[in-house]
Amino acid sequence: MTFGKILKEVPINKIGFVYSITQKSSNIKYIGCKLFYRTVTRAPLKGKKRKRKEVKESDWKTYTSSGKWSDLIKGNPSDFTYEILYLCSTKTELAAKETYEILGYYIRDEWNLLVNEMINCRIRVRPKQR
Repeated sequence: MTFGKILKEVPINKIGFVYSITQKSSNIKYIGCKLFYRTVTRAPLKGKKRKRKEVKESDWKTYTSSGKWSDLIKGNPSDFTYEILYLCSTKTELAAKETYEILGYYIRDEWNLLVNEMINCRIRVRPKQR
């Protein structure tokens, strides 16, 4: 199963989601986040200097996992369940909710139920001024 089977299309005004992948046999989880779109930097047009940026849809529909679990999931996909925990409108909200979920396990002293070994969190407190 992939996230494309849970969500059919990108929800309006949402940029990504926080997800949980659970291994059924051991009940161990991985919590992560995924963006619906990615920015691709392309070479400048002939005679120009500025690089072009293009927004494309990411691989969120077929995405299984990154890191250690990707090989495990490909080997035995029926042993894993996918769940979307939150749909988020900003990158700040995405990072904050992912961190909140991971820290919840740490606070409840259930750290051994997660595959996550590290928490990277970068949050913009105030909106960007343009």
